[in-house]
Amino acid sequence: MKNEKVFIFDIDGTLTPPRQKIKDSHYAIFMNFIIENEVWLVTGSDLKKTQEQLDGFILANVQGVFTCMGNVLHRNLAEIYNKTIEFDNDLLNELENIRKNSKYHYEKFGNHIEKRSGMINFSVLGRDTDFKNRKKYYEWDKKNGERKNITKWLSDYYGNYYDFAIGGEISIDIIQKGCDKSQCLNWLNASPEKLCSADLLFEDIVFFGDKTLEGGNDHSIAKMIEDNSGTVHHISGPEETFKIIYEKYTKS
Repeated sequence: MKNEKVFIFDIDGTLTPPRQKIKDSHYAIFMNFIIENEVWLVTGSDLKKTQEQLDGFILANVQGVFTCMGNVLHRNLAEIYNKTIEFDNDLLNELENIRKNSKYHYEKFGNHIEKRSGMINFSVLGRDTDFKNRKKYYEWDKKNGERKNITKWLSDYYGNYYDFAIGGEISIDIIQKGCDKSQCLNWLNASPEKLCSADLLFEDIVFFGDKTLEGGNDHSIAKMIEDNSGTVHHISGPEETFKIIYEKYTKS
């Protein structure tokens, strides 16, 4: 008999190290956990990147995978829905100007403006980089607050139309107003397919995320859950996630 609670996990930085595979020591724990519980995943990444971090066996055994900030849903690796939008050229041009004028004067790479279903993932560093340079930019950004400043500036000028949130180690997620990770909660409650527990209550929801503070791409879903008496674990990384799973939610 499955746990009555519904568990929702961010992936990058929560179940796995940023843009890396789930650790072997965590894999078996998570497989046992999803067999005993109703588990959904939500991420800013697309399905291809998600498959690089969590193998097909995990993705086929969770209840569903919301990718691209909830703008796409897969269940048993089959696409259930896909929301796409066109972004204003003024915004795209401004992102290019921001990239050119960045104060990060170390080496940069390609793929700065990555379009995904219903969203853009923007990176001054460029997504076509390696883990060493990701860490280098991440540490620089922690000291200099570039992504925080960019997010604030963009929100001031384009906030009536788009939402901006810091995601992962090197990027900013850009979505149409209201189309953030919290939309998966509305879908779970309203879905005519009834893929989740009937009459789902927020107090039955447990969410794990590492970017839950204001400005992070887990903030909207975490706030909605907490505001409605659900449970949110604001975690610092996979080690803390699996420690909580083992100590609090593993059946004896």
